[in-house]
Amino acid sequence: MKRWMVGLILLLLLAGCTQNESKEPQDPPTVAANNKEAEQNDTGGSPDANTEPEQVTAPEQLVEPEVLLEGQYAFADEAGKRLLTLEGETPVTPAQKYAYAIGPGGSVLPIAFANDQPGDEQGNGRQTMANFDHLAGAVYTVTEGAAEPNATYFLTASDAWSHSSAALSTEGQGEQATEALIETIATAKNRPVQYAAKVGDVETERVLYLVQFERQGDDMLASLVLQQGDQLSYYDMPAVYNEGSTWRVDDGGEIHAEQFALYAAADTAKGLLLGLAWIGAEGENAFFLLEDGAGLKEAGGRVGRYMAPE
Repeated sequence: MKRWMVGLILLLLLAGCTQNESKEPQDPPTVAANNKEAEQNDTGGSPDANTEPEQVTAPEQLVEPEVLLEGQYAFADEAGKRLLTLEGETPVTPAQKYAYAIGPGGSVLPIAFANDQPGDEQGNGRQTMANFDHLAGAVYTVTEGAAEPNATYFLTASDAWSHSSAALSTEGQGEQATEALIETIATAKNRPVQYAAKVGDVETERVLYLVQFERQGDDMLASLVLQQGDQLSYYDMPAVYNEGSTWRVDDGGEIHAEQFALYAAADTAKGLLLGLAWIGAEGENAFFLLEDGAGLKEAGGRVGRYMAPE
């Protein structure tokens, strides 16, 4: 009897051990928590300590117009490989040795100082490519590309023009302005418009026009008008009537859009900066206009090239 009871107890103990061995072990809580954290990292949850934050590039700040206006005018030789400064016979100092030439169409050409040219008596006084080697000034060589022969350029030491220049177009130059625009300008100036035509485009949203208003006695008025959407900015050019020469020598009292070459433009911290060359019978005037509130004002220096035919 006792042997039977002992055998039964042993049998029950063996069955219990077998049942416990068949159960799968449970993951400890720390392992499950780590797995959940890993899932969050894979799906954009908590960032990994070793992951570098994404770099955000700040937008480039607009340059001050004074930086763009630091420079000197020059003109190109017949081959477009040299430029001669138009101001003064004093040799340049290292601080005046320029690195870029800004010219027709807003082109930016790299240049290098070559030599100081003393000038001689063999020239005819005209500031043209035919007289290039006989005039005094600083000579620069175009190191890449070529300049437009005989064209006026603005030389600068700063590379700001390289990343500030706005695209220019002269397509449609001389085309008459729309009747709606002419009416708006006439109302704004309280003066009838005699002539209004396109000078050129700045990028795709801004257009420059040349407007001549009707004569009132000897009082004459012309304006360069920059259209930007519904906004119009004016640079007024008043004059006294002269049958032969009102604004320029031998202009016959008239002014036209084709006389103006829009050769440079840049957006600055103070507004749009425009570089223009105004061609006349005896030469060319080059100057800059800068947005000033609702108007345009002349900025920086200007230069006149004497180019009268012989």
